[in-house]
Amino acid sequence: MKNTQTLIDLLLERAESPQQSVGYRFLLNGEDKYEDCSYAELAHRAKVLAAELQKRKLEGERALLLFPPGIEYIVAFFGCLLAGVTPVPAYPPDIRRASKTIPRLKVIADDCQPKAALTSHAILKKVRPLLFVTGQLFKMKWLSPQMAPEKGVKNWRKPHLSGSDVAFLQYTSGSTSKPKGV
Repeated sequence: MKNTQTLIDLLLERAESPQQSVGYRFLLNGEDKYEDCSYAELAHRAKVLAAELQKRKLEGERALLLFPPGIEYIVAFFGCLLAGVTPVPAYPPDIRRASKTIPRLKVIADDCQPKAALTSHAILKKVRPLLFVTGQLFKMKWLSPQMAPEKGVKNWRKPHLSGSDVAFLQYTSGSTSKPKGV
């Protein structure tokens, strides 16, 4: 192993490995059905997204990650890191319980002041009508990893990070009180 100081150093090193091992396995049904993503595929997909985030001048900023569990979340997480963006994972808003989930998300957004929110196309379509009444959530750039063009990967540049930089911001669930950064 080379001198890896950050998560992206580790991902990029493993992506270049000739063994091409599984970088992430998501259990689709919790038992025997799964979806795999090699380190090389994960690094490539994350670089495509990272190039788009860099193009939108988000390096050094924070971005909410609003995904259900799965490979798309992992791609977005590493895409942020590879862009020099601090990911802020949070539960995606549930339209059926919007009166609870949108205010919880607004507390997180007001606290960490993200410049973008990354989510799936499906969630983005459902949430978009609610954004006009939510202050900071409305001001952010809303993106889906599918919006990042494949050809943009050639413009990706590795951010200048060190092992002491913040990798991500985590908040409590907010189930018993307002979400708090931990």
